[in-house]
Amino acid sequence: MAKKIKYIVVFVLQVALSFSYAAEKPNNIANFLPDKDLPGYLKYLESNNYLVNHPIDFFKEIVNITINNDEVTVDGKYFIRSNSLITEKTMLYYPFPIENGKYEYPHSISVYESEELEKEKDVQYIKRYPGIICDVNISSNTVKYLRFCYKQKIIGKEAVLILTTARVWFKNIEYAEFIVNLPSKTQDVNLSYAPNKIEKDCDRTNYYVIRENFVPEQDLVVKWKSQQ
Repeated sequence: MAKKIKYIVVFVLQVALSFSYAAEKPNNIANFLPDKDLPGYLKYLESNNYLVNHPIDFFKEIVNITINNDEVTVDGKYFIRSNSLITEKTMLYYPFPIENGKYEYPHSISVYESEELEKEKDVQYIKRYPGIICDVNISSNTVKYLRFCYKQKIIGKEAVLILTTARVWFKNIEYAEFIVNLPSKTQDVNLSYAPNKIEKDCDRTNYYVIRENFVPEQDLVVKWKSQQ
């Protein structure tokens, strides 16, 4: 008899949700999630309060967003903590912002994990539009981070980091830091979250959005007029 999946954590650049699921584990995890109406599926899970008391917490994230002309590079660390007495096997689903022809599916994707002070290890994943799926083991009473890196072509002068789906946790994120890096000559830069500080370094500018006890009310949207 196939083992049951107990906990599933869904990340949407930041994190989307974690819920208890008691179905049989499919032979291929790529068959687990719907491929046509994922946004509707996530709303259904949220509206039915699938977030239950469980021993896994998503509590911290540090995400770097680098924008160059028609490409955005994302390098994000997402920290999770297990309060369980046993090792938990967790399925991670990480969608990418793909909508209305503005963004293409990433042409470069890498996933890594590190537990406590261990060296980063590669994590295997399966493509599942509009994202990827991977399995991760979390040891009892430990902290682990998952690092998702990708490069994605964008059309127009806008980049998006999806944050709002994190609200299904019904918990504040203890610490969130987003660093948006753009060429210094970029004109009329606008962020949907006011940056805490702005630093210029040679020909690049960093916009820091730092929040504590964070509950995202909107996505992080970066807009600009031109990059000379």
